[in-house]
Amino acid sequence: MNILKTVSNKKGFTMLELLWVLVIIGFLTAMIAPRLGGVSQKAEAKVNEANLKDTKKCVETFQQDFSGDLPDKLINLMLADDDGIAAAAGDCIKPDVEDVTIDGMESISNDFNDRCILTEHVLSADEATELRAMGISEVLSWNHPDDPNYVAATHANRFDRVDVAAGVVVLMIGGGAADPTAAITPDTGFDGLGEDIGNPEWLYRIVLGIGQDCGMVSEYYIEAAPLCPDGLNNRQYFYNYYGIVLPRLAKTLDRFGALTFDDDDLDGYLDFDVIDRDDTTSGQVKRVQLKDMTASQFDIVNATGHGRQEDVKFWRLYNDGDGL
Repeated sequence: MNILKTVSNKKGFTMLELLWVLVIIGFLTAMIAPRLGGVSQKAEAKVNEANLKDTKKCVETFQQDFSGDLPDKLINLMLADDDGIAAAAGDCIKPDVEDVTIDGMESISNDFNDRCILTEHVLSADEATELRAMGISEVLSWNHPDDPNYVAATHANRFDRVDVAAGVVVLMIGGGAADPTAAITPDTGFDGLGEDIGNPEWLYRIVLGIGQDCGMVSEYYIEAAPLCPDGLNNRQYFYNYYGIVLPRLAKTLDRFGALTFDDDDLDGYLDFDVIDRDDTTSGQVKRVQLKDMTASQFDIVNATGHGRQEDVKFWRLYNDGDGL
């Protein structure tokens, strides 16, 4: 048997056959890629849901071990002054435009601001005392030097430490006060019928972030501050930590001015109704009561303003015929 002759007579692939193989591979890739993208999005959603759940459990464990205190040294999404002593009104680094259209990066997500209606709020002395009683005596001001809003600021650096005291500016959901003695007023994004909010239960509650210097990390309840999967590959914002929506403070309720909400059920608390924005016909309606909360009644929020088990994408301020 002539082996060399046998090998030399063996045919290879023709150019046409190779082209058909490439066409088939391209077709299969086009069919599979969207499905893989969907799998990736679902995986991110599952990781996010797990992080929200696990972070809440870690905070609860921390509270059990520290007499009900919340972790200290949380991130305040405000700039500190040059000495890191306080923050001034107007120094909230809020996004200017939607994440998808931004040219360059900002400090926090526009979705976070949009869903939560983040508003500057100046702490009163009584509110500061209440926060310290919850274990929050010091916050770290967020100040990213690459944020375009930083250019006009004169602040020293990121993560300046700020003692919780009267006059410190924090971010509150839905409204705030302009100085330590002023009444709380609704944000312009939530001051009338038809306005939207992501989670109405969070209204008039302060938001602080869980960063690397947080008490839960330093006390080894978590190894590192968890990051949100949505923001790992984003090119729109820097802040990508989870945060704590603090309980609504009793002293915050004392500062309510002429809010457009009434005590409809005469139980001593202001309340209002919201309706599912995307289902206004059969409408899921919810009544929210503005009452103070205990230290255990906190929630966890991710960097885009979402919490756990949200059954409605957006709620809308609703008039049921009896006033707000």
